[in-house]
Amino acid sequence: MKTLKRAMLIASVIAMLFISFTGCKYVLSPTAPVPVAPVGLPGFSLGGVSRISVSVASSVPYMAYRDIANGNKATLMRYQSSAWSAVGTAGFSAGQAEFVDLYMYGTVPYVIYQDGTVSNKATVMTYNGSAWANVGSAGFSTGEVLGTSIDGYNGTLYACYEDVANSGKATVMTSTGGAWGVLGSAGFTPSGGQDPSISVYNGVPYVAYTDASQSNKLSVMKYETGSWQQVGSAGFTTGTAADASIYVEAGVPYVAFIDSDNALKVSVVKYAGGVWQLVGTGGISVGVASTPKISVSGGTPYILYSDAGLANKAVLKKYAPVAGGWIEIGASGGLSDGAASETSLFVVSGTSYAGYVDAANAGKATLMLVQ
Repeated sequence: MKTLKRAMLIASVIAMLFISFTGCKYVLSPTAPVPVAPVGLPGFSLGGVSRISVSVASSVPYMAYRDIANGNKATLMRYQSSAWSAVGTAGFSAGQAEFVDLYMYGTVPYVIYQDGTVSNKATVMTYNGSAWANVGSAGFSTGEVLGTSIDGYNGTLYACYEDVANSGKATVMTSTGGAWGVLGSAGFTPSGGQDPSISVYNGVPYVAYTDASQSNKLSVMKYETGSWQQVGSAGFTTGTAADASIYVEAGVPYVAFIDSDNALKVSVVKYAGGVWQLVGTGGISVGVASTPKISVSGGTPYILYSDAGLANKAVLKKYAPVAGGWIEIGASGGLSDGAASETSLFVVSGTSYAGYVDAANAGKATLMLVQ
């Protein structure tokens, strides 16, 4: 009996030490799965970061970001063997990188960014196992780009951006590893395509954007049968929209955005049955939201955002109609310990990887795992 009590006491102490060391929100028991915990240490980056982008490949989490400690160049980190480490060289881009975004094709990473060394044009780099290399030419866009976004399908890369050379309209270019070519027409949106976000399903790219031709409401277009076409009506939201994030699963596009019709809170819509419709109610955040990111797993949408109504903490929710709609998961009242100025989300098989710029850790990168 004494041996059993001693073992239970040791297990309890180990559990408490684990909580203290990792910053874990809670543990059910020494042997139960941890509902939410940081991947490695909170604030794992060398210094402050911005423009973070999270992905997961073969159960290995990756995060790309603009690395302030390395001259604002691009860095890609991965968590393997219980530690974060740089993929190749930290600060691998030739110069300053802005609007960093990450796409994984199998275990091969592709990072797009606005390249300060080539007049702020778009550059995509990949890691070939021993070194970082350009995909096609550095600065392959015609002119300066804003708001870059990347996705892929079956070996084809799709690079999307706000195209300054085409009056700020959206442009998508594709590559199979060599030179880049324009998909359809450069600047395919009717007018300015701000904050473009791309998601590719079965080789069909969908782009969500703030549509200047529709009083800055939300529009979504897709490229199919040789042309760009509207998905539903152009400017389908009631009010203006910003910070669009799109994810397409099983041919159904979901978009999260900042909704002026709901006091600048975050709303989510999906296109089903030939119409755009709210997922749950509009304005699901407590207060004004920023940097919403959406992911969908098994038909369930998940959303991560910074909520000014909760001291700008990162908030993770999923849509569960049986439970009454959007429910907060991971931790009540915010996932982060302090303010989160930027977010990025990747969900696989119901497990969420929620990344954010962590004000509680000097603006460094933190990634949370939510079972």
